[in-house]
Amino acid sequence: MKDIPVFSCPDGIATLILREVPFRGEGYILVRGVFGTLEGLLAECAGFCRAAGAERLFAAGEADFSGYPAAIRILGRSAPRESLLPAPEAVRLVPVTQETAADWAREYNARFRAVPAAESCSPAEERALAAGGEALWTWDGAERIGLGRVRGSELLAVAALLPGAGEVFTVPTATLSVTAGLAIIAFCMTHTVGIQRRGLGGYLKSFIKPFLLMLPLNLIEQIVRPFSLALRLYGNLYGEEMVTHELGNLFPLVLPLLMQVLSLLFCLIQAVVFTMLLSIYIEEAIEE
Repeated sequence: MKDIPVFSCPDGIATLILREVPFRGEGYILVRGVFGTLEGLLAECAGFCRAAGAERLFAAGEADFSGYPAAIRILGRSAPRESLLPAPEAVRLVPVTQETAADWAREYNARFRAVPAAESCSPAEERALAAGGEALWTWDGAERIGLGRVRGSELLAVAALLPGAGEVFTVPTATLSVTAGLAIIAFCMTHTVGIQRRGLGGYLKSFIKPFLLMLPLNLIEQIVRPFSLALRLYGNLYGEEMVTHELGNLFPLVLPLLMQVLSLLFCLIQAVVFTMLLSIYIEEAIEE
């Protein structure tokens, strides 16, 4: 169904958007100018839209709508490209082809049908998707995880095809830089507390106990500790996140909720282990 760019009546001029009538049963009235009364213009437009099959009507444009309830609020968001997080290496964008255009249109309409004021993909647009280059698939390795639509520098639409697909939220300690920072803090704290309690000379003497030949082993132990703390915490949390993500993809209905509960428990256990190890290291540093 085609839109009506110019619909005029004695009370004004409006644009009637009817393309969503076959998909949603919705018509949109965009007021361009009011010559008489807004009520009269809307009544004329509504009568035409209902005759075209529209069940629900929405209006906006150059008029005072303060006497009407707000049905939809559309917010604009923008950000410089430099502020966006880089995509994982395995994620790539693939343009829609003639063979995949029908699949893209079906998935797009299914996901945006419940989104207020979202634009549907008509059969005519479906045939032009591959030529236009606006429609894209998002692939993560060999798995298709999402779709999008881009026009120039404007992102028109984006949707996930898998639950939780996209930039998956991970706990901070599943990142090596975070665990390395925690390990360095623990390393510095241990030696600082040891020097404060025993003095610099007394603390350095502890490295040659119980005898001088233990000095190399004690130094290696101190150097290895931050690496051990960082890699242990990172490996445990990163592995847990990957297992949770993969099981969620295999069993997307109930298992993700259970895995999230277990994930919180696992994070608590790792926090306790890290704290206990730090306490042991501090106790060894201040022990006479």
